[in-house]
Amino acid sequence: MTSSALRAHSAPDYDLAVVGAGFAGLACARSAALRGLSVLVLERQARAGQVIRTTGLLVKEAAERWEVPARLTQRIRGVRLYAPSLSRIDLAAPGYYFLATNTAALMGWLAAEARRAGAKLRYGCPFHGASRDAGDMVLAATGTRVRYLVGADGAQSSVARAFGLSRNSAFLLGIEAEYEGVGGIDPDRLHCFLDSRLAPGYIGWVVPGVGGLAQVGLAARWPDPRRRSRREVCARSRPARRRRRGHRFAAHRRWHPHRARIGMARGACDRGLPLCRWTRTRTRGCRGVSALCDETCLARGRRPAAA
Repeated sequence: MTSSALRAHSAPDYDLAVVGAGFAGLACARSAALRGLSVLVLERQARAGQVIRTTGLLVKEAAERWEVPARLTQRIRGVRLYAPSLSRIDLAAPGYYFLATNTAALMGWLAAEARRAGAKLRYGCPFHGASRDAGDMVLAATGTRVRYLVGADGAQSSVARAFGLSRNSAFLLGIEAEYEGVGGIDPDRLHCFLDSRLAPGYIGWVVPGVGGLAQVGLAARWPDPRRRSRREVCARSRPARRRRRGHRFAAHRRWHPHRARIGMARGACDRGLPLCRWTRTRTRGCRGVSALCDETCLARGRRPAAA
């Protein structure tokens, strides 16, 4: 048998490769590893949380599923919705909450949890493409063979581009800054601002964050139907500012005050869904991961592990 034939009949190096070690990618990797799959995660950043491109707000369902350490979070029990005139209304549901997070530290914790579940994480390792071969995927540059490939690498996914999948054409252009020493913010509310002049197609927000920080940001649909420049869309006041971050992410057709810019468009689990609503789409995605795990385990003659 030739060497190429041997390679074609050899077992894959991993059951699953996940491109992107953001919230969605790490959640996917951890879920799959816990169910018995061998998992490889590729991330172009040098370390977990090196560049943060999300507000890091978690809804109750995600927080309870992950059992996030309390030291990394700040509980918020409702939404305060503001009109352009700053008239407002409070929205809450009994027992419901959000968690503001120390996002960089949370990313590090999620990476550690994925490793503890058995996933192998490779940082500083960008995705260079992949090809199909004898029912497997072969990763370019390394030659690693995998059964399945998950693109969790953002709204402008390299995985989607490599395989000719559908592409996002409408985005939200978002920017956020963290401020210290800001008073007068109700710590029990997620503050959402509806103003088509400042944030056309989406909202502005103030999140009472961990450690007394205030996360202040806005996002607008892009391309902007009013043809304004990015500088105009993202114009901001500048008091003493700790950090500032901005990014372009995929737009969702609908918004909900309970999901006000919950995430920036990273791919959600196994479907590559836009991450504007990652904490909701992640649950659906992990069901897809569960089905994938069951299928793989059965193909290898094993009973699927309990979820």
